[in-house]
Amino acid sequence: MKGLWTFVRTCGAALGLLALLVSASCGGKSETSASKDPQEIALIRMEPGDGESSVPRNRVVRMIFNVPVLPQSVHDQSIIIRSGGTFQTRPEGTFLINGNQRISTGIRRAPAISGRYTYGFKGVLGGDFEYHRIALDFEHKIKLGLLGVSNYKISGGKVFNPLPYPLLEVHIGNETIFYTTAAYNLMDFFEFVSDTYAGIRYQHNFEGFILNRIPLLRKLKWRLVGNANVLWGKVSQNNKDLIPFYDLSGNPIQTFQSLGERPYVELGYGLENIFKIVRIDFFHRLTYLEQPNVRPFGVKISFQLIL
Repeated sequence: MKGLWTFVRTCGAALGLLALLVSASCGGKSETSASKDPQEIALIRMEPGDGESSVPRNRVVRMIFNVPVLPQSVHDQSIIIRSGGTFQTRPEGTFLINGNQRISTGIRRAPAISGRYTYGFKGVLGGDFEYHRIALDFEHKIKLGLLGVSNYKISGGKVFNPLPYPLLEVHIGNETIFYTTAAYNLMDFFEFVSDTYAGIRYQHNFEGFILNRIPLLRKLKWRLVGNANVLWGKVSQNNKDLIPFYDLSGNPIQTFQSLGERPYVELGYGLENIFKIVRIDFFHRLTYLEQPNVRPFGVKISFQLIL
């Protein structure tokens, strides 16, 4: 059954790729209006590829952003063909073995390490960009006894070739009311982009270390949590040179921003185990407050079941 399912997924991906190539070859060139900038502009469209699959994986992506290119090389669509691989090592920690039982002590002496490498093909199946991209993550959970539990994740990566900014590292923002560990909760969508970056996310669950010492709150069984998210990043000059200054109608446009010498920093604190499932976090953004429409403070809600 596993082999049959792999065969079906492979056939589906092949048919999807064939349909995409046929549509790309049959589609005519779109007309673009004149730009006030002497550089010509290519229109790139973005559509999802075949989604997540087993490693190594292949994906065909189209993008919809304006990219200045050299004269006589303007085209209406660009195709990105990329393939990559992922590795992960996750130490299981220390266990107590008693006959047929294996009980985890919860102590993980080494962090879980994962890495990703992506290569973009140029000239293969119409691919327009050749690039190398790597990313590395360290994730660790530390139990501190009565002080609670700490979790931290250190991430870093680099894109080695000049690319349109949608193919760089677009840091995930969060403009919703919901809290997530996958995003920077007071950063806007598409606010910052980097080709070289490093960040750390830290969360500490105090368990009952503080609130259990307050009689009323002890009966409620609320738990205190703390967060800190820090991000460093930059964009090389070669990538900055690809930023368009006008849209297809010739109007000035505001593109992405890159981080400078200062890191992006947000700190948070909150309460979990409210009614057994509710968690509320309060975040403060400490840097890049001079940006327009910045949210220096925000309240986020999430739901989790704590047994």
